[in-house]
Amino acid sequence: MAAKHFDLNEARAAANQNLTKLRRDDAFCDLTVECGNTSIKAHRVILAARLRLVLESMRWWEGKAPCVTLEGDDGEDVASMIEFCYTFSYAEATAKDCGPLTKAVRMFALGDKYLISTLQTFAVDAFIHHLETSWDEQDFFEAVKLVYTGLSDPQRLLHNTIVETLRARYTSNSTWSTAFNDLLDITPGLAADAFRAIAQQPITTSTLGHKLKLYKCPAHPCPATFLSIIGEDEAHLWRCPYCHLISSLTGKGWELYIISE
Repeated sequence: MAAKHFDLNEARAAANQNLTKLRRDDAFCDLTVECGNTSIKAHRVILAARLRLVLESMRWWEGKAPCVTLEGDDGEDVASMIEFCYTFSYAEATAKDCGPLTKAVRMFALGDKYLISTLQTFAVDAFIHHLETSWDEQDFFEAVKLVYTGLSDPQRLLHNTIVETLRARYTSNSTWSTAFNDLLDITPGLAADAFRAIAQQPITTSTLGHKLKLYKCPAHPCPATFLSIIGEDEAHLWRCPYCHLISSLTGKGWELYIISE
């Protein structure tokens, strides 16, 4: 069989790079997005394909205006959102008080506000990635505060990830720092979730040395996921907050439902 010469993923990546270069060079940009003191040049048709706000405005007279103003958001976060519209990625935060976990939660919130589901799922993956590769307790606690103080997360993509992380890292009072106790005091929803998760199943020696893995709900096509450490011969009970299925499987049984590790 003859070798294929066309790589679709490579072609898409090149196209995205070209679009991004046009925006950075201010070539053919016909729209400015303003947020506070931040102004971002962009292409109306690109944002219309990603942002319903822009698409809806184009159907009215405002769509001819050269500027769109976004209220109540952080300028750097909005710039990252627009970057995602072009590249399906975004740069990490430059502010010292915003770590990668906090950044991921903020981008998830923007994805919800502006109806960009792909930004939300990307942010969840980024959140999990940084949990596994660059653990920072202070950043984690800041992210948790955001998630448990009004964030819309009906599928509990971030909530379940946080709870399973707590179950894996904070299994006894000896591992609870003063900051963690303070966090539980100001986020009662987290305290309740953490208690239920830890009470269901304590961490055993069979889980030591294992990496967190992302699992999906066994009930197809339920979209719920959870992050956990499950030993190979360990029984793990999980109650799906989305479809309410109760699943009790060993680590080997749960291997069928691993999404990423």
